[in-house]
Amino acid sequence: MEIERQWLFDKMPERFYFCHKDMEQSYLNLEPEVRLRKETSKSIFESDTTYWITIKGNGDLSREEINKQITKEEYEALKRIGNITEDKVIKKIHWETYIGKYKLELNIVDKDTENEFCYGEIEFASEEEALAFEPLDWFGEEVTYDNSYKMKNYWKRTRLEND
Repeated sequence: MEIERQWLFDKMPERFYFCHKDMEQSYLNLEPEVRLRKETSKSIFESDTTYWITIKGNGDLSREEINKQITKEEYEALKRIGNITEDKVIKKIHWETYIGKYKLELNIVDKDTENEFCYGEIEFASEEEALAFEPLDWFGEEVTYDNSYKMKNYWKRTRLEND
């Protein structure tokens, strides 16, 4: 079960980040949501790439989620099967930092395009914990319950409806 809240940010806050990744994300299906993701972690010492397939149920604050690491070959085969071309891929720049005990994941989506936006999310152990969390004053508008900010809907709007 994934339990998370999401917020928009006008810009990346000036905080210490302990993780940086470049991500590519696309979809094989929207109902149920079947997502492919390539994550390249970067540090001054090394770079590491992992590949994921994720299946998510519907919901807003909480929803079922299955996340499985796959091989590069499986990832590439699924992209071919799904006819996922480069213009169908969402690009994200991802950072992680902590707000107390909570990991805040910040993402700039489609940087330097007309669709660019920045959002952050925090995952919680329970709905009660999620609802009790008080966002800091530099957090932007909460979009947890706004379906237009679900990445599958963003993908559909910016990748499929323009065909």
